[in-house]
Amino acid sequence: MIQTNILYLLIVTGFCYHLNNISPGGLFKGVIQCSRIPLNGIIVTIYERESLTFVSNRTIENGYFELDVDKQLKNFLNGYIEFYYHCPGYNKIIYLEVNQVALIKNSNSYLKDKIYYFGILDPAEIDKIKDTVD
Repeated sequence: MIQTNILYLLIVTGFCYHLNNISPGGLFKGVIQCSRIPLNGIIVTIYERESLTFVSNRTIENGYFELDVDKQLKNFLNGYIEFYYHCPGYNKIIYLEVNQVALIKNSNSYLKDKIYYFGILDPAEIDKIKDTVD
């Protein structure tokens, strides 16, 4: 029983995105896919680097996630997002520096100009992702 659980953990956590240098606060959005198939129920976590506090949420329909950092972490300065999932053929950790993400301005939101969209995060499309964040 224990061996089965350990094997399941190894399979499920076979792939990780690690998005560095997330700047102060806001609402972070994106879509997680594996070979263009949306993944639902994946836990996405954003960590504050200094205090090691974090905010987590699960992907919902179509692999979409939202992390409202301003609502849950009051003094967020700098951190990173990571999530683990099994994607056949891709079982490595990918580190991305997030220097350019799409900034969405929404005057109806209490966050106004602090909504960041990562786009589609898919290991099969990693070269395209690296081009957009370099």
